[in-house]
Amino acid sequence: MVTQLNPNTLGKRIKDRRKAANMTQEVAASFCGVTKKTLIRVEKGEDVYFSTIVKILNGLGIKLTFDTPNSENKLGGSNEWF
Repeated sequence: MVTQLNPNTLGKRIKDRRKAANMTQEVAASFCGVTKKTLIRVEKGEDVYFSTIVKILNGLGIKLTFDTPNSENKLGGSNEWF
């Protein structure tokens, strides 16, 4: 299933996964190596460091993939960085 990524959607997915695993926020946060307060912020779609998101995704077994449908990016150029 492909979903447009934004903080609210990601937070909802994380919350849904946590609940499906029958984990409280406290247990899930401990399992993921973050504080309960941080997990709550993520589930609400608030700004956090990307490394924090990665910890939570890994801890809950959520896979994040990126789709690049063709070799041209939306800005009209190639994918080269130089």
